[in-house]
Amino acid sequence: MIEDNVWVGMESLILGGVTIGENSVVAARSVVTKDVPPNVLVAGVPAKIVKKIVNE
Repeated sequence: MIEDNVWVGMESLILGGVTIGENSVVAARSVVTKDVPPNVLVAGVPAKIVKKIVNE
């Protein structure tokens, strides 16, 4: 499930049953194998949290 206000980069792969939390970003060509919490940037193969996004 992809929640509200999520950006997914080109050629990314999100496996079935994975939830992408709201306000998150998936970098291009990432492979998301686990749930992504809200307000983070994930990248890599497999995707890992790179940065927390802070709304000011």
